[in-house]
Amino acid sequence: MKADRTRIGIVVGQLSFGGIPEIIKDGENGFLVPYGDWHSFADKVLLLARDERIRLMMEKHAFTESEQYDISVYHSNLLRIYECAHYGVSL
Repeated sequence: MKADRTRIGIVVGQLSFGGIPEIIKDGENGFLVPYGDWHSFADKVLLLARDERIRLMMEKHAFTESEQYDISVYHSNLLRIYECAHYGVSL
């Protein structure tokens, strides 16, 4: 899962489809390229390999962004949703 990789600070390069754009913020914690655009994908990988400043900045953002996908945070948010629904209270 992409969130697992970002949790340990790995910058993710990913083709843009499905739910991936919800996790990967293009240029912040990874790169998104259009499906099938292998040249752009290769360009982004080379950019990360060559530019340590960008890579470290994206690793930091990947780690920070991934905290919202932690299972304890997810569980807490889900529990709050169910409690609000049960008691008729809006979020």
